[in-house]
Amino acid sequence: MNKWAYRFGFLLFITAAQAQQAPGLSSPKSIFENIENIAVKREVLASETSRTLISVESTSNIKKLAAEHLNARGNVALMLIDSGSIVFEGYAKGSNENHKFISMSMAKSLTALAVGEALCAGKISSLNDPAQKYAPELKGLVLGSAKIIDLLKMNSGVKTSQNFHGNPYPTSGDDLLFQRVTTLEILKKYDNSGFQSLFGNTWNYSNLDTDALNYVVRGSTGLSLGDWYAATVAKKAGLASKSYWGLDSNGVEIAPSFYFATMRDWARLALYIRDAYKNSADSCMKDFILQATKNQIQARAPEFKHYGYQFFASNTTTIMNDFWMVGYAGQRIGFNMDEDKIILNFSWAPDPERTYSLFRNWIKM
Repeated sequence: MNKWAYRFGFLLFITAAQAQQAPGLSSPKSIFENIENIAVKREVLASETSRTLISVESTSNIKKLAAEHLNARGNVALMLIDSGSIVFEGYAKGSNENHKFISMSMAKSLTALAVGEALCAGKISSLNDPAQKYAPELKGLVLGSAKIIDLLKMNSGVKTSQNFHGNPYPTSGDDLLFQRVTTLEILKKYDNSGFQSLFGNTWNYSNLDTDALNYVVRGSTGLSLGDWYAATVAKKAGLASKSYWGLDSNGVEIAPSFYFATMRDWARLALYIRDAYKNSADSCMKDFILQATKNQIQARAPEFKHYGYQFFASNTTTIMNDFWMVGYAGQRIGFNMDEDKIILNFSWAPDPERTYSLFRNWIKM
């Protein structure tokens, strides 16, 4: 099967079978890829026991509101979950339930969950430990001296430009996927000590902090991030299909950006977070997720006022007590635990305000 490569901020791949003018995820504007064509990836196998998703009939008003959103420019998949049950699931522009939707930076939240599972399994003694205690690759770096909790809060003291969506330079995502550079090479090159005194005080959105957490997980558990995630988060979520992590040339997951799963499995991950937040029997993981999704530090972001542990909080559009998994160009999973509602949106067009408005209007209905 032929490979096709397009750029829209990041390099993405599609198949010749999908290469048609309008339908599918084949547009050059798309930020999705057919992950089956990426040679270097780590598979996360389906769980032995998958979670059964429950769908219920929604009102005509909800259907209308959701359909209008889904048919807007760029949106390709949408799901609304109310009290644990799906009330709307829709696909557009040729996508379907079997497509593997890219995470972009929503993968950061999954990396944080893997850290939480390592903490609760006793693999990490304390989030106040320096990262280099578990990750020898980080010794001698500012990122290695930073506490794990500061990496989770994007507060390591290492600063990157805010013009590149968390990347240290514009094409780093391409370079990792093309295997022109490794994650560790990027960490060593862009680590800097000029901001070390800012530990605990200043938030800076940076993929480097998430990359460092990847090495903490690898060192503390003895497993790759993908394998640890599969044994903990994915297993508890009950994923029903294979999912994938993109890898650099050293076989290290590109933790901040490149995880792929069906929307229904993204829903299972969202419900894993919901269940742990609301009624988990695992008090340790419940406490971690409560902390991860609350206002830990002020965020200098146009859409949010605060940041947790690789989750955004205090949305400036919804003005509600919600928290979000956020990915480039419209990938969003939003949670309002007061109302027990979750929204999942996948898109190739960066118009997140439309998603936030939909979530707010749905909750107010």
